[in-house]
Amino acid sequence: MKFLLVAFGFALCTCILLSPEVIFDPERVIGKETRDLYDHLALLDLWSIQADKWSFPTGGSLVPPDIFSMLFSVPFMGMGRGVAFDIALWIQLWLCCMGGYSVGKHVGSGVVGGVAFGFSPFVLGQLYTGETETMNGWTLAFLLSAYIHNPRSLWVGLWLTLTSLGSWYYGMYACICWFFATLWRFFSDDWDRRLLYPIYVFFGCIAIPVVLYSYILLEPDQMFRGPTMSDYLDVNPRALASFSVDLAAWFGHERVDAGHDDRLSLTIVLLSCMGIVSLIKEKYCGWKIIVILLVGTLMLSLGPILHWKSEPFFSWMPYRIFAELPVLSLMRLPHRWLVVSSLIFAFLASRGGRGLAFLWCVLISFEGLYMNHQGRFSVGIQAPSIIDLYDGPVLELPSRTMKGDLRGKYLLWQREHQHATAYSLLMQGWSPALDNEPLFIAVTSVDRHDPISVRTVEASQFRKGEFAQSVQDWQRAPEWSTLYKSGFRLRKMGFSKVVLFRAAMHEQDALEAQRIIEAALGVPFIEEEGVVVWNL
Repeated sequence: MKFLLVAFGFALCTCILLSPEVIFDPERVIGKETRDLYDHLALLDLWSIQADKWSFPTGGSLVPPDIFSMLFSVPFMGMGRGVAFDIALWIQLWLCCMGGYSVGKHVGSGVVGGVAFGFSPFVLGQLYTGETETMNGWTLAFLLSAYIHNPRSLWVGLWLTLTSLGSWYYGMYACICWFFATLWRFFSDDWDRRLLYPIYVFFGCIAIPVVLYSYILLEPDQMFRGPTMSDYLDVNPRALASFSVDLAAWFGHERVDAGHDDRLSLTIVLLSCMGIVSLIKEKYCGWKIIVILLVGTLMLSLGPILHWKSEPFFSWMPYRIFAELPVLSLMRLPHRWLVVSSLIFAFLASRGGRGLAFLWCVLISFEGLYMNHQGRFSVGIQAPSIIDLYDGPVLELPSRTMKGDLRGKYLLWQREHQHATAYSLLMQGWSPALDNEPLFIAVTSVDRHDPISVRTVEASQFRKGEFAQSVQDWQRAPEWSTLYKSGFRLRKMGFSKVVLFRAAMHEQDALEAQRIIEAALGVPFIEEEGVVVWNL
C-alpha cells in the first residue's frame, strides 16, 4: 500500500511540475527549442534502421537513440506526436523518482532518495534539452538498487543490459562503475566468483545489439555518428566548454553557453555529507568505494579540460584518458557523468535525511524548482499549412542547422507529410548529394542567420567542412553561371518541389534568396506571405 501511495504521489508531483496543459497539448512539447528536440520528435515513431525518405536522395542508416521514449509513446501516438512525446517524458521523470526511491529505501528514506534523484538539478535540467535518452537515468537507479540488494543476482546483468540499450553512454558508465566496485570486492574479504555472473548475463544479452550497432556505425551513409573526443581536443577544444561541467557552476554560477544544468543542490550535498558520516559511524562496509565513485564521477564530468566560467585553465584532467581509448573516445559529452554523481548523492541523501524526511523532501523540491527556473518551458511544433501541397520529394530552404535550426523542423514536418526530404539528423545535416549543388550553396550564402561559413572547423566535424568552404567561396565570388542547370540536376535527383520559407530569414536575405532561386528555376508556382514554392 505504501509503495502505491509513493508511486501515485510521485506521478502527481511530476505531472504538476510538467504542467498538464502542456503535456496534453498536441501542438506544444516540453522543452527548449534545440536541435536535439526536433531530432528526437522526428525519431519518436521511426521503427527502422534505414531511413530512405531522409537525407534524400541518398538515404541513410541510423539507430534510434532513445528506445524507451519510443516504447512509452506507442500507446499515445493517436493523441498526437506532441502528447505522446510529453507523456513519455513524464513517465521517464516518474521512473527516475521511483528509481531513486528504490535505491534510497535500502539505507534510509526511499522518498528522500526519490526526490533527491528525480528532482536533482541534472535530471530537471535534462528535461528541456531535447536529449530524451538522458532521462533514462532510472535504469541506472534500478540497476544500483539490484546491486545493493544482491550484487551476484542475474537481475544486475539484466538491468545492465537495459541501461545500455536505453543509452550507450549510461551503459558505459554502469560498466565502468561495476568494474571498479567488483575490483574493490576482489581485494576485500567479500570476494566471490558469483559476482561475475551478472556480467556473463550482460555479455550474452548485449552481444547481438552491439554487433548490429557496430555494423550500422561503419556504414558510410549512417546519420548519427559525430566527432570523437580526440577530434575536439585536436581541432576545436573551445567547443568542450559547452559539453563539460563548468567548475564555477558548483559554486552558484549560472551558465549561458550550455543547455544543461551543472549545478549541485546544497540541500542534497548537505544530506549526503550527513549520510557519509552516518555510514562511517555504523561501519557500512562499502562507504569508501561509494565516496571514491562519487569523487571520480564528479571529476570525469569536468571533461578533459577544466573550465571556470567558460574559460579553460587546466588542460590535463582524467577524462583525457578516454580520448585515447577506441570506444570511450566517442563519449564526447562529459557532463553526462553527473547522472551517476546525482544517483550517488541521492543514495547518500536518503541516509542523511531519514529523519524529518518530509521536511527534507520539501526543501529539495523547492531548491530544485528554484534552480531550474525554466520549468514548464514548451515549444510549438505545428507544421505550416504549405506541407499539404507536397506531392513528392521536396527541397526546403534555407538549410540552416548551426543556429536557429531549421533542419530539425524540416525533419519533423516530414513525419507528417510523409514525402522524402533532403535533411538528416544533426550529425549529418542533409544529403551529401546537395553539398556541391550551386543553388543550395548560394541560398545558404545569403542567410545571415546561418554561421556555417565562419564556423568551418565545426562544420567539418559534422561532415560539412567542404560545403562550408563552398559557401564562403560563393560569398566572396558568386558563380551565377553554375545556377543554369540547377533545375535539371534537382529533377534528376528526384525532387519535385523547392520551397523557400522566407519568414525564417531576414527580409533582405529572403528577397536575395528568392532572386537566386528565380534565376535558377524561373517563376514560382505559389507565392504566399512567408513562403514561396517552385515546381520542378
